[in-house]
Amino acid sequence: MKAQRSFIGLILLVAGIFPADAQRLFTLKTDSLTRSYLLWEAIRDAGATKPLVILLHDRTTTPMTLVQLDWSVLRAPSLLVFPVGLRGLWASGGHADSLKADENFLLRIILRAQHDFKTDASRVFIVGMGGAFYFARFFAQKHPALVRAAFQWNRSVPVGNALAGAARQLDSLVAGNPGRKQPVAEGTLSSMEAAEQKRLDSAGRWRRHAMLLVHLGRWQQAAGSRTDFDTKTLTDLAKYHFMFGLMVGYSFTEKWSAFVEGDFLIIPKERTINNVSGGGGQSIKVNASGKGGVVIPYGAGIRYTILVRSIRPFVSGSIGSTFLFIGGGTASGGPGSIDKTIYKRKESILRYASAAGVDLPVSRITSIQISAQYTFSPKIEPPLASVDRFQGFNLFFGLLFNLGKHEGDL
Repeated sequence: MKAQRSFIGLILLVAGIFPADAQRLFTLKTDSLTRSYLLWEAIRDAGATKPLVILLHDRTTTPMTLVQLDWSVLRAPSLLVFPVGLRGLWASGGHADSLKADENFLLRIILRAQHDFKTDASRVFIVGMGGAFYFARFFAQKHPALVRAAFQWNRSVPVGNALAGAARQLDSLVAGNPGRKQPVAEGTLSSMEAAEQKRLDSAGRWRRHAMLLVHLGRWQQAAGSRTDFDTKTLTDLAKYHFMFGLMVGYSFTEKWSAFVEGDFLIIPKERTINNVSGGGGQSIKVNASGKGGVVIPYGAGIRYTILVRSIRPFVSGSIGSTFLFIGGGTASGGPGSIDKTIYKRKESILRYASAAGVDLPVSRITSIQISAQYTFSPKIEPPLASVDRFQGFNLFFGLLFNLGKHEGDL
């Protein structure tokens, strides 16, 4: 394992000197191993759909050597991939223990290239140098729905001098195998191929897209964020727990998104008749208490998805305002006018919020979201119906819908 890490480290070091517009270095994790591959694409056709050619090195040639060759001599531009074998080798009859790991590695590369670089799914070719042809042929025979052809590149001269012959072979191979009009039927994929395709399709729904979240939360006002109150006349937000909310957002990448949100907390209207007395003549004097109102927090923020898996934990932060329209107090008067004399006040205050949660996908467009949010606001002067801050915790449970086209990079 130590030798493997050193080998990958050497690739990273050498890859840094290559032209950035011609080659790229990628890593992916498969079978608990972090493996690497180098990629070369023709700049003049960077936006075109190209065949994918996977070139497997032999024990005496490194992928760094291969990627530095002048592949621009190819008449038919292709996307060339140079995977790194385990310990510089590819599985053969004597390396059955690594056969499955190498197979999974190439499978991941092919399907990722089709999603990331839009390669032609009907034209995937594998070239094996020397002994690597054993594995190239094995993989092509086991996965005929993915691989169009495999061939061997035998060389008895330095790799640079053999390039012209290899280029002619590649051009002939690509030209002799034009793209199919109909895509490969899904039913022809093996169970392993289908599982990987399903994983990538699942990841695809998290690319650039619009989002809609509908959620219900339980609000808990912080104990130190209110003044003394009389339960008959003043509002205690700690008593009014349930909050309904909406969020609309847009994912710019698989991990980063922006959103606007709004929630609604309703304080039921209450009126208590304290006493009734005669007002002289036919009039009646009523002493009563009342309270009620609405709290509407709203704002905008950003969200970051920590892990890109079937279970997706995330954190978010937002800033905005909270609109409070709350009434409370006592009043005296006639039965028909008592509601008009209860004191009411409107206030909009600054609001900060941070949240952490998890998305649990249940379908291609729907996920269950569970999150906890902490909200903080400056002090309200003078207190609003006994409330001097809108501050506390909210536990949300809701449904997240992913809308629109699913485009972008995995």
